[in-house]
Formats: sequence, structure tokens, C-alpha cells
Amino acid sequence: MAYNKEDIIFQLVRNAIRIKYSDLPSDVIEITKKFILDTIGTAFAGSSAPGSRNIVDLVNKRGGKKESTIWIHGGKVPSESAAFANSVMAHAQDFDDTHDKAVLHANTSVLPAALALAERESKNGEDLLTAVALGVDFFCRIGLASPSLGGWVFSSTIAYFASTLASCKILNFDETKTVNALGIVYSQVAGNIQCLIDETLTKRIQPGLGARAGVFSSLLAEAGITGPSNILEGKYGFFNLYQNGKYDRNTLLAEIGKHFEGKNLSMKPYPCCRATHAAIDLALEYVRKEKVQENEIDNITFYVPPIVKDLVGRPFEIGTNPQVDAQFSIPYTVATAIIKKDVFLQDFEENSIKNSPVLNLAKRITVIEDKKIEDPKALTPVTMQITMKDSRVVSKQVSTIKGSPDNPMTMQESIDKFKKCVQYSEKPLSKRKIEDSINMIINLDEVQDINQLIKLLV
Repeated sequence: MAYNKEDIIFQLVRNAIRIKYSDLPSDVIEITKKFILDTIGTAFAGSSAPGSRNIVDLVNKRGGKKESTIWIHGGKVPSESAAFANSVMAHAQDFDDTHDKAVLHANTSVLPAALALAERESKNGEDLLTAVALGVDFFCRIGLASPSLGGWVFSSTIAYFASTLASCKILNFDETKTVNALGIVYSQVAGNIQCLIDETLTKRIQPGLGARAGVFSSLLAEAGITGPSNILEGKYGFFNLYQNGKYDRNTLLAEIGKHFEGKNLSMKPYPCCRATHAAIDLALEYVRKEKVQENEIDNITFYVPPIVKDLVGRPFEIGTNPQVDAQFSIPYTVATAIIKKDVFLQDFEENSIKNSPVLNLAKRITVIEDKKIEDPKALTPVTMQITMKDSRVVSKQVSTIKGSPDNPMTMQESIDKFKKCVQYSEKPLSKRKIEDSINMIINLDEVQDINQLIKLLV
């Protein structure tokens, strides 16, 4: 059956095939390196998180062809299995990048998929950078073009497509094979918010499922399996089926090949849901500047956009997965910020949560939906109102979150975060390996065989 080339997927695919490393703007190359460093750092931190060891043990036990490496823990498994395990670790601490406007995590699925195949194929650093930059751009464009989450988790749902595109780029597919791979993966696209609401470990494996499917779908296409071509705009294409026919076609194509949405990613300074970060920023700025102590505060109320209320606005309660409960709670994270004057990985360990001195203050923090905010994907503005025990009322608002493109973390801050993350690794990494990993990623375009980097990650 002939392809219907009216579907916008063909323009997106042709762009990905056309773009070479030399076409990437220098700032895009540097930002891609920065987020590769960040993603690998979060994987080190995530290697010891609840659920990660279970996934790694399962993948290693199931075995298969020894193609790609499971980071940190070690062991070689089929490429799709390595992509899955590595993605789970990268996302486990909820410390990986976000695109605040598209409401998604990008590198946590794209990088593990691309790197698993780059290792198998012995690709160079330029090839990896190109595939990741294109996969992330594709990921974010679809997210931006989609007006509503509608119960989907874009970090998973769109990850299927983006991981596939990056995989196809690593494998040097032509247009037909790439479209087939994307059509094949469309039959698998899933991922929903219920696991966040129920606060389960499934939350941290959803992007990994997309990474695994991306690699596997590209291999199916390589083997000659065909998929539908009207993937995005067909009668039952993604935008019609998943977005009720509502999407912005112009956003998908705006300056394509010249502008890369990876430039608009945000880096997380705190290891918890991005929807908590504006509230944490407000609390930290106030208590650090005014030297406020917890015993001076009567109560705190936050007024937030609808999606923030849904994701992180419930009263804090410890359930069967305390880490997820805490990561998705403004009351817990803000109470931690006020009492400890910082929020980092140790605050989300199960024993720390259950015996935390912040629990009493968390009970006095309320989150209310600001019904004036109509954007269903907005994370800001967030307003904080603190009532002090002496009856003073302090009100502050924030519209720009720390780590965003308008308030970015520097490369040095990124390096510092990487080093702090490695301290939480399931397996210790020598100081020399830490420094060599950082230097190799910063100079990734000079690496001739990506296996040189892989050796530093185990």
C-alpha cells in the first residue's frame, strides 16, 4: 500500500534523516551534552532507588544476546532491555530534565534508547549527539503541539515516538524504514497519570517502556515489519485518537531543522516532581532571606494551576511507596525546604520520610487550585501565602522556576549535581572515573567509539 505523504510525520522524518552533526548549532550541541551529563547523573542516583534493583535483576535474569550494557549495575543484555533498565534508573529519583511547557521528561527515554544502540553499533560521539538532539526535539514538538494531557503522561506516551526516532537515526534508516518503525511503535503507545495519583512505582517505569519499545520497533522495521504511515494525522492517528483532533500543526514545523527544543529543557535542582518546584523556590527564597524558622509559621497556603493541584496538591500521607508520596507532594517538599533550607536526595529515602521532622509542618500546608488559570499544562504562576504566628501574612508569587531556560543552572552547577548524584549510586565510582566521565561527556563530539564512555559507567 502506498504511503499517504500528507501526514505531517513525513516532514518530521525527512528532517531527521537530513540533519547531520554539522547541521547542529553549537549551542544545541553544548546543551545536549549538558543534559546527557545530567541524565547519566540521575541514573547513578536512581540506581539505588526503590524498584531499580528489581528491574535490573529481572532484566539480567532473563538474559538474551549480549548487546548493550546496564549502567552502574553491569551486565550485557539485548539493546531494548538495556534501554528499559537504564531509563528506569534515570527516572527513578524524578531528578531528570523537564520541558515545562510541554510537560514531559525528554532525555530519560531518548538517551537510553540511543545509547544502547550506539553501543551495539560502536557509533561515535557525534552520532549519539545528533540522534539525541533530534529525538528530544521531536519529543518536545509533539508535546507542545498537544493542547491537553487528557490523563496521559507525555513522558511515556510521546517517549515511544521520540525513542524510536532516535533509534532510527542511530541505525541510519531511510524514510521508509523510519516511518515503518514509528508506525510499529504507535501500536504500543501508552502511559497515564493514574500511577501518579495512586503513587506507585509504575510511575518510574513508564518512560522506560517507551525507550524499550523505541529500540524494539526500530529492530522490527529493520527486519521488514511494516507499520501504518498516517501516524499523527490519520483518522485514528495520534492527534485524533489521543488529543480529540486538537493540535497545533504550526508548532510541529516551526523553524524545523534550525531551532531545537532541547534548548528549552529545564534542569531540576530538586529530586521531585517538577510541579513542586515553584513552591519550593518560593519557600527557600523566603526562609533563606528572612531567616524564618518553622516555629514562627502558623500555616501556608499555595494557589496553583490545575495540573499542579492534581499532581502534587493533596495533603501529605505516607502510603505503600513513601518515596513517591514525598516526591509528589507540595506539603512535604515545602516543609522540607523550610526546615532544612534545602531539598535533596536524602530527604526522599524511606526512613528519612517516615521519621522526618517536617511532618508536623506538612500538615499545616494547603494547596488550592487557582481557577483563574486556564492553561491545562501550566506549572506557574504559583502564589504562596504564609500566615505567621504573630498574625502577619506574607504573600509571594513566582512565574519562572529555577533550572528553566530563563533561570538556568550553569554547567558548573550541572557538574556539581552529577557529582552529588554519584554519591547515591548503588555501586561506588572512583574519583578518577567520575572526572573521566564528566570530561568525556563534555567532549563527547571527540569520542570515536561510544564504548569508551560505556566502560566508565559500570
